[in-house]
Amino acid sequence: MPRTLVIVNPTSRGGATARRWPAVEAKLRAALGALDVERTRGPRDAERIAR
Repeated sequence: MPRTLVIVNPTSRGGATARRWPAVEAKLRAALGALDVERTRGPRDAERIAR
């Protein structure tokens, strides 16, 4: 079964995403199983990761 890729921008919403990510990640792993998680580090990084 293919793994799910989750792209996270930890600085979005003034850093709220980074603070909430551990709880969200736990729920996603419980629902979907194995995940590949990539965090963005700068402009256009999500686009690069998605390709």
